[in-house]
Amino acid sequence: HESGNRDDFLELVDAVLAVAVAADDRLIEAECRYGKGFDAAYNGRLHEAARHFRMAADLHRSIGQETRARTIELDADLLLLMTGQARHALARQKASLDSFGSESSATLALVTARQAVTLSHLGEFDAAAATADRALEALQLTDMGGNNLASTIHLIADVQRRCGRWDEALRVVEQTRERLALQGDINQRIAETLAHIYLDLGRPDLAHRLIEAFAMAPNSARMRERALVLRWAYRLATGGRIDAADALDPVLASESLLLGCELMLAAGKAERPTPTAAQCAQLIARCEPEALREQLVPLHALHAWLSACEGDLEAAAASVATAERVSEPGDVGVATPIATLWLAKALRAAGRPAEAVAHARRGADWLTGRAAQSVPVEFRDSFLHRNPVHRELLGWSS
Repeated sequence: HESGNRDDFLELVDAVLAVAVAADDRLIEAECRYGKGFDAAYNGRLHEAARHFRMAADLHRSIGQETRARTIELDADLLLLMTGQARHALARQKASLDSFGSESSATLALVTARQAVTLSHLGEFDAAAATADRALEALQLTDMGGNNLASTIHLIADVQRRCGRWDEALRVVEQTRERLALQGDINQRIAETLAHIYLDLGRPDLAHRLIEAFAMAPNSARMRERALVLRWAYRLATGGRIDAADALDPVLASESLLLGCELMLAAGKAERPTPTAAQCAQLIARCEPEALREQLVPLHALHAWLSACEGDLEAAAASVATAERVSEPGDVGVATPIATLWLAKALRAAGRPAEAVAHARRGADWLTGRAAQSVPVEFRDSFLHRNPVHRELLGWSS
């Protein structure tokens, strides 16, 4: 499976599963069920994956393998977050931390990192950053390796990045670089992490090689969509254009709500965005039940801008008001600049220039503050002036 030979993997798993069921070998059956769930999750079939994981956990528990059952349930809990059920995921993560206690430092690091991700999607950025710090401390006490090491580092660094702490995100990767080199980064997760960091910092030249390295990872629908987010961002950062129309319809039907939001927000950054306000509204409707504030603020802002582009100024004004209300508790991390830029554009189109400039200045103040506090010195100029969103926002505010 790791080499991309998925068909042979599934054929072998199904053959072994049939033998295990016939022999009433619950241990082997459980691991086959887990393998089928892993493959389903890898290819974006999250509900199917959850069913396999539940079956695998129940089988392990029936033969007294409680620790293995709980470990598999951690993967099922991750699927809750991917489908947008953040509050349910957070409750399960807290229960897992209580359940495992201090018996496994590796599990503590992984679950704490996932908890930080969940908090960030709920818009609790201070708590998310502090939780990511604790996850890194726990990770440093483990001998974790392989996929789990790369995945945990990716989660911790990406939370720091999405909280607007780029210096901390780079530090996480740097501190663990030697361990990654020894263990190998099988899924190229760190390449993905660093590519996003460098694109934020206005250095697409540093991101390009990493994007191509990530795209070379074993292929699946989910991995292709994640690579597409990076490639769109790279093209826009280097003055290119993107055509997102064909990619968006499958995204709207995707079981992975968070990845769908990423693609929608990436497509919306084009000078002439191809998403429609109706498509954006579909994702908003899926995010609202769980109050995914990190997604909702920029999605409402994008909906306002798309509505204005379509000439529906009443809908644009309503979305501006909703975005302002949802963003009242504070900034939304790395989404703050693009959200304020979209709101400024929508307000200008609606004939409210003073309010437009006020939003742009709020975003610009956030940028300059973060540049001074959370961006390494060597990247501050590119962060402010070579990142196209940041450059446009600063131009608005002046």
